[in-house]
Amino acid sequence: MSRLALFTCALLANPSDDPKSAEFIENAEPVITNLNNAEGFISSVDAGEHPPVPLRLRGQANVVQTLTLWRDSPSAKNWVYSHPHLGLIQRRKEWMRPLGAPSHVCWWINDDVTPTWPAAITRYETLLDCGPTYAAFTLTWQFDPAGNALFEHNRLNPDRLRSRISTLAHCP
Repeated sequence: MSRLALFTCALLANPSDDPKSAEFIENAEPVITNLNNAEGFISSVDAGEHPPVPLRLRGQANVVQTLTLWRDSPSAKNWVYSHPHLGLIQRRKEWMRPLGAPSHVCWWINDDVTPTWPAAITRYETLLDCGPTYAAFTLTWQFDPAGNALFEHNRLNPDRLRSRISTLAHCP
């Protein structure tokens, strides 16, 4: 059976110790507590003191990143888009700078594997280079563990997406 790895990244508009970021930091604490009790949540991967940063974000100040492991995609998606995390998403323009790229990447891993930060960065770069593929996708443009594209939640026409996927044969 497979589990879902989920890497997220954002750019704080101000340093975390700036008073303008205080409300975000205060609101993040209950979100983290909620995460630890979320249905389907398995673990967070500690970033350590100097986690790797995606190429697109290198040199940027105030990068915020997470790496979590989930039982399945519906569990991760349900937590991301429900209270209290949804409240942070809805107010992100108050605290975050635009990324100009996806804010997360997902990929399937075997039960006996723990996601690593270098792997997360590689998957994120793959998503940026190739768009959603089985190797690197988003909660909106998902693939199941067998590699089948799931379109029921996509806003893009499934035939158009299938065409796009077939033109990216060089991507994993």
